[in-house]
Amino acid sequence: MVTMKTSLRFILLAAMLLAAACADAEPVTSSRGAPPSAGESASPEPSPTDEPEEPSPTGTRSLEAWFNYGDHLFVTEREVPATPAVGRAAMEQLIDRPSEFEANAGVTTALPPEVELLDLTIEDGVATVDLSEGFGQGSGSAAEFLQVAQVVYTLTQFDTVTGVLFEVEGERLKMTPGHGILLSGPQTRRDWRDFLPPILVTEPHMGARVSSPVTVAGSANVFEATVSMRIIDAEGNRLARSFTTATCGSGCRGTFEHELAFEVDREQHGVIEVWQASAEDGSRMDLVQIAVTLVP
Repeated sequence: MVTMKTSLRFILLAAMLLAAACADAEPVTSSRGAPPSAGESASPEPSPTDEPEEPSPTGTRSLEAWFNYGDHLFVTEREVPATPAVGRAAMEQLIDRPSEFEANAGVTTALPPEVELLDLTIEDGVATVDLSEGFGQGSGSAAEFLQVAQVVYTLTQFDTVTGVLFEVEGERLKMTPGHGILLSGPQTRRDWRDFLPPILVTEPHMGARVSSPVTVAGSANVFEATVSMRIIDAEGNRLARSFTTATCGSGCRGTFEHELAFEVDREQHGVIEVWQASAEDGSRMDLVQIAVTLVP
């Protein structure tokens, strides 16, 4: 077996493999979420903050780039220089692809490597993004769907964007050039919510440095709204395990947030695992693994 110290790739892989084999005999604690509010959206998302806003003269700001984890969308966090053009900054991060750390942990992108951002304008809540040739093509229709979904979710994280129109080389794109996916009218998050995973972890982000207690948050559409989670250290030992309930479940998407307390005596790589238990046999389903650095 590869040791935990050879490289980051093998550390993460070994931690995840060992984690899957760990026994689950110790007691667990529960934290129940708040009941769904009236009129709650079937797909609550992180609230959409873009163009025109006054930038800080110095410093950085955080934004999201939406990639893929398996066959679903996956959100990552980026720190960029403070700028009023945060929509363009987010698209540039998306075009730049997942970091090496993220790629080693299984994060991918459906965007072809040759695709470039040519232009981005935002008017009356609609972002028009102009991309180079290659966008909307891929190894299959699923890849094309994910390309569109990645761009839509990356741009609609901002309050000033509710929908996205697509152009390729300056020409309005009404369907993808590959398998002909229709793009009639501005594309919204609701149009592409089927590409969200059953469990979406929005906090902490992949690669984050976390100390105890760590807040694990996101949204889920799972059986009886029950979301399980645990923390695994660099040696594959389970440091904490618990579960919580989302604000909605079993056919609707609700949000969840829960704190996990842990102890480590040194800074080390770790994995936060989030999943739902099978109603049939209790086995883990829809497992999400967030590679982090555990800090004393």
